[in-house]
Amino acid sequence: MGNATLRAAGHGGAIPFVAVSEPSELPLPRVLLLTREIPQGANAGSQQLLRAFRDYPADRLLVVGPAPVAGAELLGCDYLDYPLPVKRWIDTRFHTWVNLANALGLIPQPRQAWLREKIDRFQPDLVVTVMDCFSYYSIAADVARKRRLPLLTITMDRPDSFERVAHRWRGVQFDRIGRIYRQAAANLAVSRQMSVWLRRVFRARTEVHYFAPSADIPRGDPALCKSPRTPGRFVLAYAGSLEYGYERQIAALLPELEAAGITLRVYSAHTKRLPASPALDLRSFLPVQELWRELLASGDALLLPYPFSHEDATLYRTHFPTKLSEYYTLGLPIFLLGPSYATGIRWGLDHPGSALVVTDNDPAAWRRALLRLKEEPELRVQLANGAQQIATESFSPAASHRQFHHSLARAVVPAAK
Repeated sequence: MGNATLRAAGHGGAIPFVAVSEPSELPLPRVLLLTREIPQGANAGSQQLLRAFRDYPADRLLVVGPAPVAGAELLGCDYLDYPLPVKRWIDTRFHTWVNLANALGLIPQPRQAWLREKIDRFQPDLVVTVMDCFSYYSIAADVARKRRLPLLTITMDRPDSFERVAHRWRGVQFDRIGRIYRQAAANLAVSRQMSVWLRRVFRARTEVHYFAPSADIPRGDPALCKSPRTPGRFVLAYAGSLEYGYERQIAALLPELEAAGITLRVYSAHTKRLPASPALDLRSFLPVQELWRELLASGDALLLPYPFSHEDATLYRTHFPTKLSEYYTLGLPIFLLGPSYATGIRWGLDHPGSALVVTDNDPAAWRRALLRLKEEPELRVQLANGAQQIATESFSPAASHRQFHHSLARAVVPAAK
């Protein structure tokens, strides 16, 4: 079977939430969330924040950042539109020079009087930011420093993943980023691998926080996985972005899907990136609730494919794919394909019995795994059961929210750490 890995029944390698003391009755702080990644029903990171803050008291939260996406679901708190003019340059061919100017502190903060007035009115206890856009998180750190407020950072992707400078200036950029991490009272990392990287590179104190899916995500019955949803047709499903190399691995997998007689149903806004194939069933991306119901109604297994070679390989070593917590909760068998260093693949290897994992860059191994998934009903049931058990331990929405709120509260009470 090569490196097509199904860890045997049992889950001795399971990694639950990082242990924290049982949340005490610490009061919830008044949070100024100043970030590009605002909580809204849009991209993956924004959805994570939307879920994490969903039951936070609306009068104790103020969101400051870009304007929300039109029609996106929002929280009940106030959102202040704070666009940064420099952003129009970051997405041009001059981006490396703009990123360097940012790191050197040469780009002034806009609308300072306006921002001071809004913050004075709200009177925050804590400043929170996501480390994905220097222009925003450096302003958040500056606000916290000048007002002597604690700062809490959230890192979903490496700060240098999308804002790069020329290699000879990387030390300058990392020095500035490191100062922000070390200023913070708390730094939440989206994965264990991210936490290790932040400690090693920036000497940052970190804690791991795995974000959970929405509390109303449906949980299917793994026993139903014994038979295909559609008689005579086995459907493997993928939902999400086709950027960052996912489309490359799906394209490479198509010949093996055709040979195995498996349909790959792709729900994405980027389906034009994929080549034509009789194995492909392309669908539009659906709203999250509708998507979950659709996957349970018509999907027989779920796919998470990482490319074996890609320029964003460093991204895969530390991120944590949003869809994985959802996949694990749904109650369908999961097929994880990609290099062993990718965090999503690592999760499957570290949680035995929860997924069929292939780490060989070998189409023959991919086909063997696909055929096992299609032809072994008991394997599908075992995988679906194993995934749901891990989801209960590691992706409980209630436990995730308690841990998140406790991290916010502890950040303003140093003695509680």
